[in-house]
Amino acid sequence: MNKRFIFQIIFSFLFILILLMDLGNVDAPRQGTEGFYLQVAKETYLNDSWMTPIHMGTPHWSKPPFQFWLAFPFYAFSGGTGLFASRLSLLIFSLVFAFLIDRWCQRQLNSKPLYFFIFFCGTVGFLKYSRIYMMEMPLALLSTYAVLKYYEFYKRLDNTDLVKSAFWLGLSNLVKGPVSFVMGFGGIGIFHGIQWLRSKEKVKLNYLALWVVLSIGIGSFWYILSYISHGEEFFNYFFLRENVGKFTAKSYPIRVLFQGLFIFALPWSLFVPFMFKKLKTNILTDKTLLFLVVNFAFFFILWMIPSQRSHHYAMPSIPLLLIITFQLCFNGNENYVFSKIPLRLLAGIFGLLSLIVIFSFKFQEVMNNFESLGRAISTLFILAYGIFILLARKDYIRKIFIINYFCFTFVWIIFTPSFFLPTVPGRIITAVESKEVSVLFRKPFFIAEALQRDINIYNPQEAKTRAADPHSGFFIIEERWFDHLSLGKHLVIKDKWPIWKRGTKAKDIFKSISNGNLTNLQESLLLLAPK
Repeated sequence: MNKRFIFQIIFSFLFILILLMDLGNVDAPRQGTEGFYLQVAKETYLNDSWMTPIHMGTPHWSKPPFQFWLAFPFYAFSGGTGLFASRLSLLIFSLVFAFLIDRWCQRQLNSKPLYFFIFFCGTVGFLKYSRIYMMEMPLALLSTYAVLKYYEFYKRLDNTDLVKSAFWLGLSNLVKGPVSFVMGFGGIGIFHGIQWLRSKEKVKLNYLALWVVLSIGIGSFWYILSYISHGEEFFNYFFLRENVGKFTAKSYPIRVLFQGLFIFALPWSLFVPFMFKKLKTNILTDKTLLFLVVNFAFFFILWMIPSQRSHHYAMPSIPLLLIITFQLCFNGNENYVFSKIPLRLLAGIFGLLSLIVIFSFKFQEVMNNFESLGRAISTLFILAYGIFILLARKDYIRKIFIINYFCFTFVWIIFTPSFFLPTVPGRIITAVESKEVSVLFRKPFFIAEALQRDINIYNPQEAKTRAADPHSGFFIIEERWFDHLSLGKHLVIKDKWPIWKRGTKAKDIFKSISNGNLTNLQESLLLLAPK
């Protein structure tokens, strides 16, 4: 057994182990709306409602059901609708499509096996959205892979590639809606237009029309069935309220999209400035590069149109940006990565992360046990080793990708959870035992998951009515509701614990950190019981 094979076995084991670590942890990094999608998936599965998503017992058409379908086989296999099964479905999906895109890079860019796979898996965007139950990875990867397969059809004229492209684009439409069609059709249409203007290259309109019809056919069956079953109620909810409403919602500055592009493509977004010279030289002679750039630009610019912009709207364009960066900065160029400035920028990122880890030791709220301390020290060690590899040695690009993967996964998966206050502390779980629990909280799914049993979920008015019942059992609510609903008339506070505030501004976070006091970033949950 040679050393290379042993290394591959060890790396594969550690790669999977780290990605699975804390995957089902209620208090691991997550996004604010994840609890909503988890609740919809749970209710939809328990009601055996494959075509109609259910939330709080009623149809909820804010999104098509593909994301929920992904989790259903995992629920069936595990025998429940748990957090781990939900997130595992997205993680496996993300890994499979990262591998498929890597295979495309091997065929079209002549890259080495798994180089792009490791390159992609070590980014902030992948680490965040492959491990939480959100739609960003299905939308980004399905849309990207669909246009990549179309390019293979364009190059080889193999009808199989055309059908596969239409299939994946149709499925991507069942993640967030018709915007996937606009992404796919728009980017490829512009590419064909440029090719015609440059060289009068004729478009095979019969094949293009077939691809469009197949994509729309595959991606529209859910809408047709839903309209047949629910009529105008479905149409008004999904198309008018949820989609057209994005253009009339509160406007956010365009800069948040650029911020998202930079953050989610880290650390490789640091290398983007160094690829422009090569991009300018090759884009007019390299069809593949032109195709990638045109589709990336369209995928990104399209998401500037809705008023309701957010950082995560940059995610659909991230895979294409990373393929371009990979091709221009690393692929087939073993020496480029070792130029002084890009490599030291990457080492500087690791150094900055090391300082953050060291600075965290001063906060008793997060470094209050041996587990948190162990996570911080192990992260510090791997970051220091990464800096050493980058600055003290010249080595193969593959090793740079691997050390980057471990540095970023240690920071995100092992170190970051130390900062998360428990949604439900162990003493509360013990206190409520098997008694009835009612919840008034924006993320009830996570409370149910922490308690490992069903709970009653109420809106404010329902909670006020229920509290008047002397046999109501325990309540878990946000502190602000206690006085607002006058719950003190019927309930008494049994316990109180802190959680992090939602939507805290960056300036408030930095101010609290500089003051060494994190209490301003916290709010409280209450455990109530009948008097």
